[in-house]
Amino acid sequence: MDAKIYAVLMAGGKGERFWPRSRESAPKQFLAVYGQKTLAQLSVSRIKKLVRPRNIFVITGARQLASARKQLKDIPAGNIIAEPVGRNTAPCAALAAAVISRKMKDAVILMLPADSYISDEALYLKTLKEAAEFAFRERKLVTVGITPRYPSTEYGYIEPAKRACNKSKIRVFPVRKFKEKPSLSVAKRYLKRGLKWNSGMFIWRADVFIDEFSRHAPQYRKSMFLFLKAGNSIRKVMNREYPGMVKDSIDYALMEKSENIAMVEGNFGWDDLGTWVSLKRFMKKDSSGNYISGDVFMSNCRNCMAISDKGALGMADMHDVVAVKTADAVMVCPADNVPEVKKIVGLIQQKGKIKYL
Repeated sequence: MDAKIYAVLMAGGKGERFWPRSRESAPKQFLAVYGQKTLAQLSVSRIKKLVRPRNIFVITGARQLASARKQLKDIPAGNIIAEPVGRNTAPCAALAAAVISRKMKDAVILMLPADSYISDEALYLKTLKEAAEFAFRERKLVTVGITPRYPSTEYGYIEPAKRACNKSKIRVFPVRKFKEKPSLSVAKRYLKRGLKWNSGMFIWRADVFIDEFSRHAPQYRKSMFLFLKAGNSIRKVMNREYPGMVKDSIDYALMEKSENIAMVEGNFGWDDLGTWVSLKRFMKKDSSGNYISGDVFMSNCRNCMAISDKGALGMADMHDVVAVKTADAVMVCPADNVPEVKKIVGLIQQKGKIKYL
């Protein structure tokens, strides 16, 4: 079975959420957010304990290709594929299935974000292995649901059936419905009802995915079959097809439509490290509740996060604020609204100040 398992690390992005440290050429997964290794390097080091390096693929953006090749030297260079333009996860999944299907039609594909934090690596690998075996045997599209730690408005949710469809310790449930990112009041209700966070991790057989995707997402059918036939011309076909492909997530394009979905519980300490505030778990808090990294000087501040990569950062009489300084930019925002940082990237693009991206 192990020889049939392939992994695809989705490593695109615009470098929005961790701006100004992250940029389009170096989004979050190519940063050492904590420790010495980047998130992408940590992802590869984890998954290669389950999947042979030659069976690991990385799909990234054209601007990130150099970073990917430089950092991920354990992966064959030909397995690092750069999309000519970003089109979200649905075209990415179609491309991956086509490329891998040419190698092995019934291969099991693990579609994984390259920027996740995992605290229990052993359970993570065990969960993926059992999910792969289930997906292969039962011909199901499998997703990973995370037990929520709090009512989040930043994640989509998965509503599983009450009864598992297997007897293993790693339980798998039929999926009733996918839910969009909710309001806070709705998120609280979801927690009471036992809904799970949508982790963005998927496991499926290549042939099963191609069949389901062709049926439920016909807008991609022509491009996917051209990818299947491309062979050594895959780059040429991608350059021609990608700009015209609909920009959509695999959740919307397929998972919300198919009735052949199952969910495995992911209780391995997952975090998508989606905002600056999520880094608190890796930083020490001072007596005033502040999290500090670098040359930061504070006076009468409390419950703040302040990070300086280069030079001095001074703060006075501030509370519940996040401030980040790099060599060429400074970002300041309220801690309770830090997801809005990505709007700054939009403003920079709007004003044509591309040097800051």
